[in-house]
Amino acid sequence: MLQINVNRANGQGVVCFPKEARLPKKTLNIVPVDLAVIIWEREVRSYILDRIRKWVISRQNNLKACKRLDGRRAAAIDKLLLLIANNMESSLKSVCAKVVRNADLIFALAPNEQSKFFPLFKETIAPIVVWCTEFAEINKVK
Repeated sequence: MLQINVNRANGQGVVCFPKEARLPKKTLNIVPVDLAVIIWEREVRSYILDRIRKWVISRQNNLKACKRLDGRRAAAIDKLLLLIANNMESSLKSVCAKVVRNADLIFALAPNEQSKFFPLFKETIAPIVVWCTEFAEINKVK
C-alpha cells in the first residue's frame, strides 16, 4: 500500500504510492515524528477512498456504455459511492472495516477477465480489498 519514509534530521516525510497508482511522491513536513503515523493513516485512507471512488465511477460509465448496468450493479454503485461520501473523514480502521464488509459489492462490479478493464481491477482494486482485510484482521476491527 502506501509507505512513508521519515527523515528525522530535517523533519520531512516522503509518502510513496504503489507504482500502479502512477502518482508522484509527496513530501510533507513532519514536526514531531509521532505525527508520521497520523499522516500515514490519513494518506492511506485518502488513497483507498479515492481509488475506489474513481474506479466505481469508471465502472458505472463502462457498464452504461455497453448496456450492462442492471439493477444489482446500479445498487452496488450507489451503495459504494454513498459509503465513500460518508467516510471521507473516518478513521483508517473504520474505512477498512467498511471496505471489507462491502467487498461483495466491489466484486459484483468487477469486469470479467477478458475485459480490457480487468488489469486495473487486478492491480489496484483487488489489492486494496486484500490490504484492508489484512489491516482489519491485524487491528481486530469488526
